[in-house]
Amino acid sequence: MIDWNDNPLEDEEHDELGRGPFAALVAHALLAENKKRATVVGLTGGWGTGKSTVANFVIARVLATDPSINVVRFEPWMVSTPEALAREFFKELGKAVLPKDNSKESREKRAKFYRYTALALDALALTADATGSLGVPLAGAAGKALRSSRKAMEIAVKGLAEQAQQPTLREARDSLSKTLVDLEKPVVVMIDDIDRLDCAEVRTVFQLIKACADFPNVRYLLLYDHDQVVFSLSDSVHDSNAFVEKIIGQAFHLPHTTILQRQLTLTRFLEGLDLHSVEGNAKERLHDVFLCILLPGLKTVRQMKRYVGTVQSLLPGVTSGNIRNVDPADFLALEFLRQTVPTLYEVLRDEYSPVPGGIVQEYGFPEELSRVRKAARDAATPPAEPLKTLSMEVLRLLQDNITDTDGVGRTWGLPQHRDRRFASIHWTHVYFGYDSGRASMREEEWLELRRQLADGENGDKWLVFLDEEVSRTRFSNIVADRAHELSVVEAMALLTGVLTWGESQSNLRISSWEDPRPLTVVRRISAACLSRLLKEEPAEDVIGEVWLCTKALCCLSYVCAMENNNITVAHRGGEWCTREQMESVRNFILPLLLKACDSEDFFQSNHVEVYFDSLRGLLGPNEYSNWFESRAKLPEWLASYVNTVLASRWRNNVGTVAAEPGSQYWISLQALDRTLLTQDGIAAREHYFQNAAGIKMVADDFKFEKQEACSAEMVVGIGFEPTTPSV
Repeated sequence: MIDWNDNPLEDEEHDELGRGPFAALVAHALLAENKKRATVVGLTGGWGTGKSTVANFVIARVLATDPSINVVRFEPWMVSTPEALAREFFKELGKAVLPKDNSKESREKRAKFYRYTALALDALALTADATGSLGVPLAGAAGKALRSSRKAMEIAVKGLAEQAQQPTLREARDSLSKTLVDLEKPVVVMIDDIDRLDCAEVRTVFQLIKACADFPNVRYLLLYDHDQVVFSLSDSVHDSNAFVEKIIGQAFHLPHTTILQRQLTLTRFLEGLDLHSVEGNAKERLHDVFLCILLPGLKTVRQMKRYVGTVQSLLPGVTSGNIRNVDPADFLALEFLRQTVPTLYEVLRDEYSPVPGGIVQEYGFPEELSRVRKAARDAATPPAEPLKTLSMEVLRLLQDNITDTDGVGRTWGLPQHRDRRFASIHWTHVYFGYDSGRASMREEEWLELRRQLADGENGDKWLVFLDEEVSRTRFSNIVADRAHELSVVEAMALLTGVLTWGESQSNLRISSWEDPRPLTVVRRISAACLSRLLKEEPAEDVIGEVWLCTKALCCLSYVCAMENNNITVAHRGGEWCTREQMESVRNFILPLLLKACDSEDFFQSNHVEVYFDSLRGLLGPNEYSNWFESRAKLPEWLASYVNTVLASRWRNNVGTVAAEPGSQYWISLQALDRTLLTQDGIAAREHYFQNAAGIKMVADDFKFEKQEACSAEMVVGIGFEPTTPSV
């Protein structure tokens, strides 16, 4: 890992912005002959633009000219008060300009310097009261206590009498100047980070420079943000801009970095993230992040270092083995948002928190929930440029190539899961929680699984992963991630095994993609395997071979029905087949499914409602409603339905959305002979009619529609599971 830090560069060899020639110009101005007064040079630029780095280059060039030149680096932001700042300044300056020996001449030079220092400190009004401003040594509480008393005035008079015997400030400065003119070499004083100081400290620094501006052989290099300094002085100086210009003889603004320079610098920093393996669409999106977000958004080297350094620290948290459990483009875009627009980042994170009102709010009022979330995003988006446009670019990129979304909703699809996209409900938690283990499997375990599948060994060795909810979810996610690595033989073995396992389960019902119940796992693994197989063989051949190997009509038809629902009803992209391929799949599965639903022992199956869901998904809502109402005309068939489906819902306290009064189902249910019903069937039928009006009213409140039913029940009373609900 590269050691990212904010330390300025010391050597021009490491500079990628070509600022060496500019540093040479500043060094030349700093060393230009000026025998009568001090030379004050300013180096200006915003925070993080590289002032300290350029200053290091300047000093290096100064010392290259004459290594014996004395350089003083004064850091005022390390001193706590203006008084301490002034004392520290004179202390550092004295070390640089005063002789160290004990000769009489040297002692006299030191005396002159310290005399001027004392007078200058007093002239800067470092005492707290009026008498102190006259030169009387009173300060703090003592000064305040004596301010209005006769004693104070007596002390003031005495102090003035003593002061009359001392040289004035100008006299002391002139005397010291004559001493400093004899210096063999100039002294260079570099004062950095002036714009980090508060207003009083900034004022003190410029007062000190002004007080020492007549000293010959002293050269000042001041580093600051011009706008920040002018603002800090505005309360104490009438024209702060003119004040700064009067003190600073020459001001050099850091040269603007070219787009090419920033591209090269940012590219070098990003190389440390090891993103070279990214290919295809993910690589194109990564290029968009670079050009549309990072390059215009990270304007200084400091910002680049801070951003890339943080990303480099966080990436191991979302990496398991050699697998990075995030889409690189999404991760970089989201991290940019976290660092630059944290309010919008928090809004995105809250979208994936539990919704007040729970599942009723999510499924019953999706449009309202989308409006609320969109309003929250809009409120958190900065109104000013460039952050406004950058934020919109991040949001656009996070939803790029996501077909199942309105710009706010989440997605559950296999493509998003496989690509580890931020819009996938599963991987979202990794982006926000830096949890790399949600779909991890040791490489040796994965290779052993593939070996077993290829050798046709007993499936029990790997199907045990599906027996518990935790390992079931983990295993299905692994397969969804890595099924593209399987051979045709391995993918077919895994597909037939999981369909057979699903058929043997007693409860296959499902409520969402994240639900770890068996049908969720069956659908997820099957979709991943079918996506792999259909790259090699025609869809009808694959489905036909699976049917011959398993006879698992319930699970196979459900997987096909949900894919057809994605393509035709919900207008989403298919997870594992195209619209043309689905036509072949429907032509194969539908006759088998219709025959099964009309068989005498159909209602003896444990998965009646899954069959209904599958048939509805393959036929479509309208055609399915016609089929169901045609069957409702048959008393024996309808009685079996009431004794099994309605009775089960009544026993488990699961409501039913009523059909329209006057429909064939409604009429047939009213006319049904009670002698054909069991006791549970009779109770379920009566409960249905007693609560039909109220349930229908609730259904209206939830805005259920016949063509786009989104509840866990069919409009005509048949179970329906929404495939990939958009929350």
